[in-house]
Amino acid sequence: MSGLISFETVYNQRLDQHREVLPRLYQSFYYDRQLEHAPDDQLTLEKPMVEYNGKTIAFNFSPRLVQQGYDVVGVEMDVEAKAALDALRTITESPGLGKTFKFERGQIQIANNRQLGHRRTAFTDHADPKKRRHLVRTWIRNHGRPFYMG
Repeated sequence: MSGLISFETVYNQRLDQHREVLPRLYQSFYYDRQLEHAPDDQLTLEKPMVEYNGKTIAFNFSPRLVQQGYDVVGVEMDVEAKAALDALRTITESPGLGKTFKFERGQIQIANNRQLGHRRTAFTDHADPKKRRHLVRTWIRNHGRPFYMG
């Protein structure tokens, strides 16, 4: 199973339910780069979870990568960061807020992960290697370097 949620909806829900965490989301968080970066680059990246360019709001929401980022640098997450992350988790996991669907053989998903959150549930792959799923992830951007998270 997979699911998608609009970060614009998440943002509006946060305004209604958790306005107090808003300022912290515009400040930097540590993100684990999962060793998917250029040689000799830092293991973590610092950037805000929410960015506004004057026209659109873009999210960098990955609770797992944020927690791992803090673990990698050996720094405890501040109280405000924890509260902000917990508020976003609560909203994104609200029943009925996103769309859930099952991928069928041959289907693809194309999503702007700065505008849409996505999740995958656990699965058991086919025992026959020739029948196992194939996952290809491509990041398309018009700035930064050709590595995960630029």
